[in-house]
Amino acid sequence: MATVMEETTRRREKQKIYNVEHGITPETIRKGISDILQSVFEKADHVTVKTGAEDMPNLAGKELKMHISRIEKKMKQVATNLEFEEAARLRDEIRKLEQAELQLSTK
Repeated sequence: MATVMEETTRRREKQKIYNVEHGITPETIRKGISDILQSVFEKADHVTVKTGAEDMPNLAGKELKMHISRIEKKMKQVATNLEFEEAARLRDEIRKLEQAELQLSTK
């Protein structure tokens, strides 16, 4: 712990010398939460992924369950091959198909 504190003090002194040499006056950064949420980084953090469910033909009943079963097998296979992004895409596709199935059964 003492070593870490000594290193921190050394770096702090080095920064102070640099600031004096270059005429820098440190100031506290003041930002509101809304500024942070509207930043470029926050906007770039969200990704929309097409699952392919939009292109699926209308399936119902046993056909839909068989289709979901095939996708689950493929999802497990790609996860075994460490292709996690593809497995996640397939998982999302399965969820959308299951959600569509639930909506069909309530109508």
